[in-house]
Amino acid sequence: MVAIEGGEAAGEARLAVEKRTGKPVITNKNAAQLQDLVTGLIETINDKSDDQEGK
Repeated sequence: MVAIEGGEAAGEARLAVEKRTGKPVITNKNAAQLQDLVTGLIETINDKSDDQEGK
């Protein structure tokens, strides 16, 4: 429930910024950067998990 409300608030904030600035918040460039960041985090977590299992 909290995650849904947080997502809605974030969406409303994004739309407000886009309306105020006249520019999109999400672009192909920053979406790709976000994807790279998330992928890196997931890989780091998996590596640490693998290390813990090997102990």
